Amino acid sequence: MGLDEFSEAPYDQGEQDTIADQPAQADTHSRSIEALYNRYFTRLLTNLRRKFGPGPPDPGDIAQQVFLKLAERGRLDDVRQQENFAWIIACNLMFKERRKLTARTQHVAHEDAEANNGVLNELDPERVLESRQSLDIVSAKLAEMPERRRTIFLLNRVDGLTPQQAGARCGVSRSSAVRHIAIATQILTNALAEAAMGDQTT
Repeated sequence: MGLDEFSEAPYDQGEQDTIADQPAQADTHSRSIEALYNRYFTRLLTNLRRKFGPGPPDPGDIAQQVFLKLAERGRLDDVRQQENFAWIIACNLMFKERRKLTARTQHVAHEDAEANNGVLNELDPERVLESRQSLDIVSAKLAEMPERRRTIFLLNRVDGLTPQQAGARCGVSRSSAVRHIAIATQILTNALAEAAMGDQTT
């Protein structure tokens, strides 16, 4: 995520929490984010550069956005594997920014084509094939998922609902929805990575 793709509604702490507790909780969350940043930022940046290259988008900008997203999230004590969660957010952000760049490029190309009597330059056949293959992989993996997981994932990623909203539609808690989204995202990320590795070895 993505990470926006993993942006969530504030955590519901229940009626027992008091207003006096909130500053202490915010301070604890800030320290938790700082500790995760100090522990993981350099490795996160290295992994982003290794997987996605130098950009665009710039891996350093994406890595910074990850921790902004985590800070906005509200708390991390319900996340068991915080570094894995941060990596999923980073991948979601990278994929989202790349889609935006692609959309802008296509828009510019379309305008240029109209200025030149509407004649579009031919798309690179290899890129077209790669996009179709990726779409086929994603579609196949989504079809294999349990219906509830697939629905929650699509409500979040495609329809733009928060995990809390997607979970409510499917009758599960926000934390369960976050877990379904994280698992689905990891499955798709792994499948695409394996396909890319297979292409490199052939």
